[in-house]
Amino acid sequence: MKAIILAGGQGTRLKPLTDNIPKALIPIGDSTLIELILTSLPSIIDTVIITTKYLPEKIKQHIGTKHHGKTILYAAQPEDSKGTWAALYCTREYIDTAEQFLVLNCDDLFEQEELERVVATHTIGMGVTHRTMPAKYHGISISSEGFVQGLQRHPNPDREELLEDTFANGLYLLDARVFGFPAVLQIDNEEGLPQTLLKQINEYPLKAHYIEHWNPCNSFEDLARITK
Repeated sequence: MKAIILAGGQGTRLKPLTDNIPKALIPIGDSTLIELILTSLPSIIDTVIITTKYLPEKIKQHIGTKHHGKTILYAAQPEDSKGTWAALYCTREYIDTAEQFLVLNCDDLFEQEELERVVATHTIGMGVTHRTMPAKYHGISISSEGFVQGLQRHPNPDREELLEDTFANGLYLLDARVFGFPAVLQIDNEEGLPQTLLKQINEYPLKAHYIEHWNPCNSFEDLARITK
């Protein structure tokens, strides 16, 4: 089984730390973000495709073509493309027609046991976690049958106000059908992965895979919490 790690981001919210290294190589103890993700992947994963854009050679030099027995491949995201959907789309040549694959961001940490449980379901879906986050992040609406219904915008005028809700955590279990979907453009002209998938949920239902332990790492506060 394959896993795709989206690692092309520049990590602007972590500058100046990411001035000379990609976000994926941010040190965490004796390791790096992407190495922690690679180590946490389910044992059934034998091939990992890493998408690159910002300082790609540094990732390739650091990780190489093997990691703990898993084959590492690389897919370059075009310089003129933006967003998580654009990153995923550049991996399409590596995915067979009938296979399922796991998708993760390079700045989201999960526990191996929970990832094992998700892939064992063999059910197309996206990861969700119930937690407290700023109001600027959209919640996820979930049906009584446990399927994702859509994004839910919070009306709070203070977009930094913390609130409790169920949020998408950047984890997906997908199959090759997604590469036939038209990209959904966001306001900043980025091609959004969750937005593109949710546009198709009538024909492509997404199970809500509940994840308890999710550690995002996209701010210095996140880094401090993870490295405690």
